[in-house]
Amino acid sequence: MWEQRGAEIKLFQTIGWDKQFVRHYFLKEILIWAGGSAVLGMLVSMGTMLLLFDLTLTIVLLQSAGLVLIISIAITFSLYTLSKMNVKGGTIDAHGAS
Repeated sequence: MWEQRGAEIKLFQTIGWDKQFVRHYFLKEILIWAGGSAVLGMLVSMGTMLLLFDLTLTIVLLQSAGLVLIISIAITFSLYTLSKMNVKGGTIDAHGAS
């Protein structure tokens, strides 16, 4: 995904965003997408468990731990990949971009 978004990252650099701001922007986006998907998956899973089996505290805790694990993995891999993108930040003046 990051390779395809390289042009967008370069645009952000051109308008003066620094490396940390670009990273935070993409991490927020990842958290919204990965978090929303993981929470929706957990709710569907809990609904299925409730219909088919008894929903116990252990199941809820295991699903919550899985939710945190999935979101943590998504953020970790995204940070790693973003660090490999060689984002140099914010030193280009917008007037000199052309």
